[in-house]
Amino acid sequence: MISSMSRWCVTGTSLLWLLCLGRAKCDTFPGIILREQIDTVRAEIAYPLLPIDSLGAPPDIPPLIVDIVRQDLAGKDNVSGLPKALVNNTEVKPQLKLDALLAEAIPKMESPGLTTTASNSGQDSITPVSQEETIPLTLQEALARGEAESQELKIAIKELERARLNLQEVKLNFFPTVDLNVSFNRSLSAEEDISTQNIRSQAFRDLTFAQQRSGELANQLSLLQSQPSPDQFTDPIGFIQREQQIQSLTEAINASQQQESQALNSINNSASPTTNLRADFSLSYNLFSFGRRERDIKAAEIQVDIADFTVKIIRDNLRLNISNAYYDLQDAKEQIRIEEAALKEAGRTKLDATALKEAGLGTRFDELSAAVQQGNVLQRLVRAQSQVQVAASRLAELLSLPRNLTPVTTDPPDRIIASWTKNLEETIELAIQNRVELLQQIQQTQFLREQKARALADLSPNLNLSASVNTVFANSDSSRDSALRGLGAGYALGINLNWNLIDWGRVKTRVAQIDKSQEVSNLRLEQIKKQIEREVREAFALLQANAKNVEAAKTVLSQAENALRLARLRFQAGVGTQIDTIVTESQLTQAQVNLSRATLDYNRAFAALERATRFTPSP
Repeated sequence: MISSMSRWCVTGTSLLWLLCLGRAKCDTFPGIILREQIDTVRAEIAYPLLPIDSLGAPPDIPPLIVDIVRQDLAGKDNVSGLPKALVNNTEVKPQLKLDALLAEAIPKMESPGLTTTASNSGQDSITPVSQEETIPLTLQEALARGEAESQELKIAIKELERARLNLQEVKLNFFPTVDLNVSFNRSLSAEEDISTQNIRSQAFRDLTFAQQRSGELANQLSLLQSQPSPDQFTDPIGFIQREQQIQSLTEAINASQQQESQALNSINNSASPTTNLRADFSLSYNLFSFGRRERDIKAAEIQVDIADFTVKIIRDNLRLNISNAYYDLQDAKEQIRIEEAALKEAGRTKLDATALKEAGLGTRFDELSAAVQQGNVLQRLVRAQSQVQVAASRLAELLSLPRNLTPVTTDPPDRIIASWTKNLEETIELAIQNRVELLQQIQQTQFLREQKARALADLSPNLNLSASVNTVFANSDSSRDSALRGLGAGYALGINLNWNLIDWGRVKTRVAQIDKSQEVSNLRLEQIKKQIEREVREAFALLQANAKNVEAAKTVLSQAENALRLARLRFQAGVGTQIDTIVTESQLTQAQVNLSRATLDYNRAFAALERATRFTPSP
């Protein structure tokens, strides 16, 4: 009965372990993690039946695991999924109850969209986890999206457009400058306004007095003329007096009328607002600049080329960074796949060790060794999962993806991009011919030459032609300014020669500065050539080495798989040791890692060689 029950326990434990391994295929591997954490709690206890509260649980174990172990060690019978016959049987070891508790706890840990956290009260609480969407991308799709969304590349393209517009502006210096200025003015000064008011006030008073005086004199003259005139013969004296009075009154009336006319003239001829409408049309042209305009245009063209080269450099660097980030994500995902397979193999080894121990053919040491191996693999798996998150975050940043989008690689990680058919010398020569950095530095040196020629041109004279036409329409409200009324036109022609005869050495100093800049530019050109050659040599050496490593790793992987198969058969047959199985498992995992790293390192070196030469061979 006990032997049958022991076999049942071994079989049940194996099935539960297979259930845990089956659940371990998810991203977080809750079954394996729970099992390892439970084993860790048990390892802290000297004997399986010693209460856990007497020693305390490790600080990094979740409360849910502690509760499972506490229920297991307390021997509770309310375990769902455990046969009642086993619960009541005191000879059944608590391990089987623990497996049932583990099977019951796994679904709690695997609820989609939920995570278990410990609250301050010691109880478990369920909090929602934000769901992220994935975007599958091939390498070419990632490169295209990165170029379309890169902010740095967009800025460089805007700078290129600005340089082209600047070139258009400089070319317009060959055309004359034409200006048109139209002005309208109606003015009256404050002083003139005060003087006008005073003059008009006095003129009105004079006019009123003159009019009154003229009226009185006219009445007197009319009264005198209405009286009978003395006879010049009989009363010659009276006749002469009457004529003198008439003449005197007439002269007085004329004087008053003249004074009245002067007052009216003062009123009409006082200052009043004037209106002017003026139009000026001018043309100026630089007849001879002695090379200034030509040098400016050539310098602007070089700046366009430099900006264009900058765009290409940023695009090439971006493509290399995206390729490396893509390969890093592939590498991290491949490490997860390898560690998953290693975890599965470690689980099988632990199952074998447990089964042999239960059957009396193995030892506790073999079981503990298998558990340690499984725990080590689990730790490597957790590190690989964190590397996936880091690599995906870096690739998402380069592609400017939203926060809720996570990139996923779809290219097979074991695919070799292409083979490099050129030798080292041909590759170096190709890089020297194609690298944009060299062309950009050459253009920078040429730009300095143009700047030097432009500085020397300032020692030459500058000849300008100018012509202008102006039209004026003037009008005044005052009659005294009638001479300024009307429409008139004028013109002007001139030639201006400007020559800075003495600049006190300013141009010479500027030329000396440009000469020093040219020397620095030449040194940088040589430095860039050496840097390009070094990059090509390093990438070429890595490419060749990883090509050999790929072939060697394939052979070693096949040998490691056969070695693990034979080691497991020997261990199950009782002629091999647990150490042999663990060693061969580690060798198989390392062989898989070596093949994956060699393949991805080959692709990285190939991408670096493409960047160094700006040449993409056909696949």
